[in-house]
Amino acid sequence: MIYLYETNDEIVPHTDKAFAENTLNLGETVKILTDEEWESFDCLARIIDGTLVLGKTDAEKTYQKATEVRQERDKLLLIADVMVNKAEDAQDEEEIAKARTYRQALRDVPEQEGFPTDIVWPVL
Repeated sequence: MIYLYETNDEIVPHTDKAFAENTLNLGETVKILTDEEWESFDCLARIIDGTLVLGKTDAEKTYQKATEVRQERDKLLLIADVMVNKAEDAQDEEEIAKARTYRQALRDVPEQEGFPTDIVWPVL
């Protein structure tokens, strides 16, 4: 079990209730979780605006997802840059246009309506 205690607007997790309450003087528990529940909240508990928040907020989850999508997009952009360069070296106007269009579509991914959770990845 994980016992959560509020101290000075922060949450202190502890696995030994008697030690936390009697030795550390953390007071009463504000929440008791199983180990599995605690892990499902990424071992994260905070007080936000006076409310106990377990795990990441929706805004934090969205930010994390956006970061992951941008990282994937950036990897694809590196590949697209090579494609553009190869097409330019070969002076193949049709391939240059395709590669540049693909690269621009990748750059526009964060502007999609469903970003970052509903992405339509461009294809070449």
